Amino acid sequence: MTLKGANPLTLAHGETYIDSGATALDAVDGVVSVLTDGSVNENALGDYIISYSAKDKAGNEATSTREVTVVDLTAPVITLNGESTINLTQWADEYIELGAIATDNVDGDITVNAPSGLVDTTVPGSYLLTYTVTDVAGHETTAQRTVNVAEQKPFIITWLITPEQKTIQLPLNPAFTAEGYNYRVDWGDDSVDSNQTTAAPIGDTQRLYLSN
Repeated sequence: MTLKGANPLTLAHGETYIDSGATALDAVDGVVSVLTDGSVNENALGDYIISYSAKDKAGNEATSTREVTVVDLTAPVITLNGESTINLTQWADEYIELGAIATDNVDGDITVNAPSGLVDTTVPGSYLLTYTVTDVAGHETTAQRTVNVAEQKPFIITWLITPEQKTIQLPLNPAFTAEGYNYRVDWGDDSVDSNQTTAAPIGDTQRLYLSN
C-alpha cells in the first residue's frame, strides 16, 4: 500500500482537509481497492488519524495510517479604537487612551493590555504607542498609534466692549508665562487698553485684570 500526499500532514486551522488517499497493488490481483476510515475536524486543534485498508481476494489485508495535525498558524488581528493618528495641541488638549481590541481565529476575543509608550501633552512632539497581543499558540501581533502634540502659540484676541461692561479678566495660561500673548480691548467709549501679558499682573486699571 502506498499513501498519496504527505504523511504526517500539518493542516492550518480552518483549512479544508482533502484526503489524498492511497493505492494498493497485489502480486496476484493487481490493483486492489482501498477503504478509508477516520475524519479531521478542521476547526479543532489536535491530532487525527486516517486509516487505510485493502484486501486481496485471498483475504490478505494491508493497512496504513496518516497522521493529520490541525495547528494554529494565524496571528491575531488588532483593531485600534479611534484613529491611528491623533493630533493634539499643547496644554489645550488632553490625551484619552481609547485602547484596542483583538480577535483570533482560534482563541476568539483577546484582551489587549495598555500600550507601551506615554503621551505628555505639556511637551510638543510625536509620541508612538504600541499595542501588543499574543494568542495561545504564541503568535504575536502589534499595532501602533501616533499622537502628535503641536506647540501652543501665543495668540491675539480682540474684544469689543460696551460701556455697561466694566471689567474683563484675562487668564494667564502657564504655557504663555515666558512669552505672554497680546491683547487689545476696545471698551466702546473711545478708550482702548492693549499690552502683552506676563507671568505677573501688569497695570491695575478699573476695568482690566490679569490673573494666574
